[in-house]
Amino acid sequence: MSKLGVMLAVLIAIGCSKKSAPRDLIDDKSGSSVTLPGRGFDVTGNGDKGGEPTDLVTLGDMIATGAIDKDVVRRVVRDNLAKLQYCYEKILLANPGIEGRVLVTFTIAIEGSVSDVTATGIHPEVETCVAEKVRTFKFPRPDAGKVEVSYPFTFKPA
Repeated sequence: MSKLGVMLAVLIAIGCSKKSAPRDLIDDKSGSSVTLPGRGFDVTGNGDKGGEPTDLVTLGDMIATGAIDKDVVRRVVRDNLAKLQYCYEKILLANPGIEGRVLVTFTIAIEGSVSDVTATGIHPEVETCVAEKVRTFKFPRPDAGKVEVSYPFTFKPA
């Protein structure tokens, strides 16, 4: 085989061995993994995004009172949407067919951290998980004082 043929074979082998998009959801607490075929988005925070996690979660109209750009709040939520979808999919496996709206209310403190999170809606475990995930979101500092946010999410199976 010529040098060109060997180089071509090596390039093809390297291309075929590249890691595909993650297909496992990792439970943050137990470390156990749940395989969900066909999902191509990063829920582990490793930055390997194979697609947007919007097929199961729909964002509603947010209400924010305070000195912060609402588009910034929307962007932070969209950037963390896979975490919320994970909460739903984890419970959906044990409770097929659950769907509906979860209303999340929270406070963005002056340093950009989240506090006073509540989530109400379709299932207590989804609500608890969503509240825990939202509590980890990091926002830019509001222009003045804290910001109160109310954000509805609709979850339904694909």
